[in-house]
Amino acid sequence: MDDEEIRFITNALELQVFDCLDDEGRAEELRDAAAETFQIARTLTSPEGPVAAADWLVRLGCLAVLGDRSADFHRIATEIEFPALPLDSPDWGVRVWSSVLDVWVRLLRKRGWEDLDAVHERIVAIREAQRAVEPGFLKEAETRADVRPAWELMTQYHLAKAAEILATYLGQGSVDGHYDIREQLEAQFDRAIGASARGQLIDLENTSRLLARTARVMVDNSIWTVSRAVNSRVTVFVQSLTARDRARPIFEMLPPQRRTLRDEGLLGSSHRSVVVSLPTSSGKTFIAEFRILQALNQFDHENGWVAYLAPTRALVNQLTTRLRRDFSHLETVVEKVSPALEVDGLEADMLMEDDNAQQFRILVTTPEKLDLMLRGGWEEKIGRPLTLVVVDEAHGLGSNNRGIKLELLLATINRECRYAQFLLLTPFIRNGAEIARWLSPDSNKNIDLGVDWTPNDRVVAIARVERGHAWTPNDRVVAIARVERGHARGEFSLSLRSQHTSRNTLDIPEQVGIGEPRPLGLAWSKVKSSPGKIAAATAQVLRKRGTVIVLADSPKATWGIADAFKIDENKRALDDDLRHVQRFLVDEMGPDFPLAGLLAYGVGVHHAG
Repeated sequence: MDDEEIRFITNALELQVFDCLDDEGRAEELRDAAAETFQIARTLTSPEGPVAAADWLVRLGCLAVLGDRSADFHRIATEIEFPALPLDSPDWGVRVWSSVLDVWVRLLRKRGWEDLDAVHERIVAIREAQRAVEPGFLKEAETRADVRPAWELMTQYHLAKAAEILATYLGQGSVDGHYDIREQLEAQFDRAIGASARGQLIDLENTSRLLARTARVMVDNSIWTVSRAVNSRVTVFVQSLTARDRARPIFEMLPPQRRTLRDEGLLGSSHRSVVVSLPTSSGKTFIAEFRILQALNQFDHENGWVAYLAPTRALVNQLTTRLRRDFSHLETVVEKVSPALEVDGLEADMLMEDDNAQQFRILVTTPEKLDLMLRGGWEEKIGRPLTLVVVDEAHGLGSNNRGIKLELLLATINRECRYAQFLLLTPFIRNGAEIARWLSPDSNKNIDLGVDWTPNDRVVAIARVERGHAWTPNDRVVAIARVERGHARGEFSLSLRSQHTSRNTLDIPEQVGIGEPRPLGLAWSKVKSSPGKIAAATAQVLRKRGTVIVLADSPKATWGIADAFKIDENKRALDDDLRHVQRFLVDEMGPDFPLAGLLAYGVGVHHAG
């Protein structure tokens, strides 16, 4: 379809969105309609002219927020060039409207404090120029006997004030010491809608109505709103997440996080046993952090501690690093114990620390190590109660070997640890409710949001050989590669055909060629019977879109796949951080350790070893 057809479809779908805007009882219908409209509207070419482009971005951003697709809009708004709006236009009407569009694009994008600060700067600039420029602008309109510019300005001033209020709230959780954010915004939007109606400004009235509902949803999604009045630890934690010195401040929660913590009541819940099943990349660790703070606060008098269980050494290290960073403002001590099947002297000293200020409150380890500790009587030796067990990758309960051990560990904790509560995190589990009931028959909760939200679009495709053109899909590709022989000696090329699946994936009818013949310089004889080489060739083509992850069937296979990327085309200069990692690998693993050389080709390797 061309843009004109898509724009017609988008406008038709938008009618359904506007039909639901003011009806609180149709919230789910509004979300579905906005998501469907956004999915089509995002494919449109940005209009020519900075003002028209910014207006389109604002509408697209509103649809994304209303449709729970904010993460997609963040990517779009970050990747495209920001419209160069005429913020210093001699025409006061153009200058004000450009500033209003600018601040709302920034609010919808929220790229850190840079955008929130820019909102305030734009509005201050308008206030400072208003007294000097506005009288002449209105005088001209009066000479023409045209009242519309006055009503336009009045509407736009209220939209600007609403943006200022919202930016303040998103950054600090209150406005001038007041927490009635919804009422403050409602007052501004009511005046904006009223002024545009009096001036018969239909488009501006519709924009005001759309922004009003969007602002309400942004307040509801705000990390301040979701976590308000839980406990003092949570308040300090949220302040640290939005702090200016944080590399990536968090102003809003993803839909699964918001629904789990607020709608499903995990934040403030008294359930002993909770199973949370959420899609990959939906922020399960973030949810766990709030539950950990709740448990620490609940058993603060007993100086209770939390066990965070992860299946591998790599995940234990990763979680320890993250928890130490995120809880540093709370002075909460996070320690880890190695997966080794013994408690060494250093670990024993750490576990039995007498100084309250130095005592660990969160212990990260593997299920096997915690099982060893409990069987060795370490809860009694520590002298403080285990109050919460967080199990990451809890679908491991279904595996033949480790699953049985994990099940026995949870049963032991449930029997012997008086204060223990449970939080099981998994991207997929069929019997979550049954497991929650098993751990606590009278106080359990199963939260399963694995079906109705995904963090991005997904295409599942099978790659096969065709001579063809490049392919540029949206967001995510899971590809199974197959090849056939080309015309010239040793030549082959790849194409993708998307697959219809039981999950929400994009499916297109065409088979689409990708890349040039013989990616990585491989020959037909090398790839025809090597899944690893086929995967590497497909990844080499797709890498031009960004980072590519190749999944292998064994740790040994990862090295063969990685080695295929060592070609001159992939060679790059290493920055200081990567050179530091390279030196560390050489010192720790020896000069022949293959990962040290692979870094120079932009390749990393991760497996259980």
